[in-house]
Amino acid sequence: MIIMASSSSRAFIALGCTLCILLFSFNARHNNFFSHNLARSLRQQGRQQQRPLLCTSKYKYKYTSRDTERGFLRRRCMQEEQKIWGQSAELSMSPEDIRKHLWESTDLWNTSIHAVMKCGEGPAQFRLVYMPMRNRIEVARLMLEDSHCPYELELVGFRKWNDLKLKMLLGKVPVLRNFDGRGNDLSNEIAITQFLATKLGLTGNSDEEAAVANMLYTQFFCTLRNNGLSHDGDHYSVTSLVAAKINEVDLSLRRRYQEMHRVNDWTRPERSLAALGVFEEQLVKTGTGFLVGNTITYVDLALFNILFELAEPENVPDFSTRWNFPALGNFLNRLEQRPGIHSYVRSARRIPRYERPGYVYCEGKHCSRQLEDSSR
Repeated sequence: MIIMASSSSRAFIALGCTLCILLFSFNARHNNFFSHNLARSLRQQGRQQQRPLLCTSKYKYKYTSRDTERGFLRRRCMQEEQKIWGQSAELSMSPEDIRKHLWESTDLWNTSIHAVMKCGEGPAQFRLVYMPMRNRIEVARLMLEDSHCPYELELVGFRKWNDLKLKMLLGKVPVLRNFDGRGNDLSNEIAITQFLATKLGLTGNSDEEAAVANMLYTQFFCTLRNNGLSHDGDHYSVTSLVAAKINEVDLSLRRRYQEMHRVNDWTRPERSLAALGVFEEQLVKTGTGFLVGNTITYVDLALFNILFELAEPENVPDFSTRWNFPALGNFLNRLEQRPGIHSYVRSARRIPRYERPGYVYCEGKHCSRQLEDSSR
C-alpha cells in the first residue's frame, strides 16, 4: 500500500509539472506575439510620421478608454520624445495665439505660458528654450530662419520659470535641447550661437575666416552687447543715441574705437558710435557686403539684429545718414531682403519687442498689435 501510494503521488506531481510547462509555453508565445505586433506598429507609425517614435504638435492622436494598446503606444512615444528633447512643454500653440497671449499679458512678468512653437516646414532639427522675448535667443533664431532650418521654440513665461529653473542646465536660459543627440542640453548664449553657426555652415569658408568671425563676434559681444549684460549699457546704448538725436547733439566728428582707452571720459553716445564704427570699417574693408569673406556668417546676423533695433521708428531710423554709416545702412537693407529674414521679421513667429523699465511689450517695425487684432 505504501509503495502504491508513493507511485500515485509521483504520477500526480509529474502531471502537474507537465501542465505548468504547457501553460508557461503558451504565455511566452502570447507575449512574443504581442511584442512583435507592438514593435511592428511602432515602426509603421514612425514611417508614416517620418519621425520615428516622436509625438509633437503635428502628430495628434485620439484614443478611447478601451484602446489600451494604442494608449500604451502613445505613452511610449511621449517617453521617446522626452529622451530626444528632454522634458516636454505643456502644450503646443500657434505663433498667432502666442502673440495674443503676450499682448494680453502686457509685460514679461505677467506671462504664464509654457508652450512649444513650431517654426518651419518638416521635422524640427533643433529645440530652443527661452522666455518670451528676443534678447539672448534672437541671433540663434535669425540663423535658423535664414538657413530655412525647421526648429521648435519652447517658451517659458516668467510665472512658470520657478517651476522649471532647477531642471535647466546651469539654472538659466537659453538652452538648446539634446544638442548632441544623446540627451544632453547646451546652455549659454555664446555657446549656443557658435554651435548652431557651425552646424548651419555660418562660420566662413575656411579656418582663417572662422577665426576672423570669432574675433568680430567677440568684439560685438563686448561692445554692442555690453559683455552680455544688457542691450543698453556703457559700451553701447540706443537710449543715449535717441537722446542725442532729440537734443541735437553734434556727433558728426565721431571718434574711432581705436582711439579710446580702457579708462576714458567719452560719453555714451560717443562710445556707441565708436563701437558701430568698427563694423562700418570692416564692411568697407571686405567690400563684399559681408563682414567676413563673401558669404554670410553668424556675425552678420548678430549685427543685423542690433541695427534693426536701432532703426526702429522711435529710435534712430536715419542713423546711417545722420552719423555717416553708409555701409551699415546698406548692410541692414540688404540683409532684411534675404528670403528667410524677410519672412521672419514680418511673421507672428517673432516675439514682440519690450521696453524698459518694466519689460512691457511694445510695437515695432512689422509688429503691430492693432494689425494683428484686426486680422482675427
